Amino acid sequence: MTTMSTEAGCGGTAWVLPIDCSRDHIPQPLTKVELDGVLRSLEVPFDVNLVQWRVTEWSDDGARG
Repeated sequence: MTTMSTEAGCGGTAWVLPIDCSRDHIPQPLTKVELDGVLRSLEVPFDVNLVQWRVTEWSDDGARG
């Protein structure tokens, strides 16, 4: 398994995502320790400017997305 390090845009906080690019990879459930770590990470506030939106579907007349 390989890992990818991603740095957040504010505060220089770095976190690591496990990545496995093999086609035969079957995702395994997280352990309690891993899940607790993910949930703690999700509690950390982030800068609202990091959120970006992209319209992917429009109404038939193109007036709404």
